[in-house]
Amino acid sequence: MLDRLDRDSIPGLSIAIIKQGQVILVGAYGEAANGRPMRVDTPIAAASLMKSITAACVMQRVDSGKVDLDQHVQRYLPEFTLRDPGAASAITVRHLLHHNSGLADSGYPEMRLPQPASIAVRVTSLADGCSVGASGTGFHYFNPNYDLLARIVEVQSGLPFQGYVAQIIFTPLGMR
Repeated sequence: MLDRLDRDSIPGLSIAIIKQGQVILVGAYGEAANGRPMRVDTPIAAASLMKSITAACVMQRVDSGKVDLDQHVQRYLPEFTLRDPGAASAITVRHLLHHNSGLADSGYPEMRLPQPASIAVRVTSLADGCSVGASGTGFHYFNPNYDLLARIVEVQSGLPFQGYVAQIIFTPLGMR
């Protein structure tokens, strides 16, 4: 495992292996930000791992009848638009989950700029973007798809996304 740090240009990692409730291994290797040694309690950005958590939150809203996967995003987020309003109005919640909304980095030059400070600002910043294809027709991995989903959770629940995740996912699982 440690040989992969250099081979794959991984600056550092933290690992915990638990089997049937028993801790098998806990360790930290390499460096964290600013060259500090990685420790088992070093915070690490969740990054794309949050997509799974976001999807779970959306599906919890679906199960409770608050969100419909085949409903258009604008039903939940009327402020969501693109350069082509018709393209924006065709995107459903399901399209966002499947990364086949028709949105892609190539249609959204803002991805090269400093990123918005909130999910709400991200949603409104998409007005400068354009689709690269019809929704439902092609796969394009596009992080803002999940920002839109997180914003739907915020609007539908009345909670900031981080608060919703803590209340509905992390706290019941005993995660801090």
